[in-house]
Amino acid sequence: MKQILIIITTFVFLQITNAQDSNWKKKVFGSTVQYYNSDEKLMESWTVNHNGELINNDLGFAVFKYKYDKNGNIIEQKHLDSQRNPAVDNIGVSIYRFKYDKNNNKIYQGHFGKDGKLMIPNDNIIYSEWFWKYTKNDKLKKMKTKNKF
Repeated sequence: MKQILIIITTFVFLQITNAQDSNWKKKVFGSTVQYYNSDEKLMESWTVNHNGELINNDLGFAVFKYKYDKNGNIIEQKHLDSQRNPAVDNIGVSIYRFKYDKNNNKIYQGHFGKDGKLMIPNDNIIYSEWFWKYTKNDKLKKMKTKNKF
């Protein structure tokens, strides 16, 4: 029987830089709810208010949603807003996708927009794709980027 584990962590934060912000009180209290699958993999993380309702965080989204490969590596991280629609982070990325080699070394990272298509580099994101190559001993050999702004 698969078990589901939900952990609720209350966080309090106050950044001095926000002290002059008229909405700073809205940023001080909140909760993060994390949903784990039976393999103890974080599947979703939600920002909720004191009533347990999804709210967008300071970056404009409410949900992190994760997918994993058979080896437990994160292969996708999505951002969703409080209505569970695609949302972007502070650099404009909605979906991060990753690939790994047989030794679980990350060999690819791609940045994708709300439409699921590879992003076109812009002022916030200089490269839309990153590639890594490793030696037989799993030492980083080469890193390159693609689609430069």
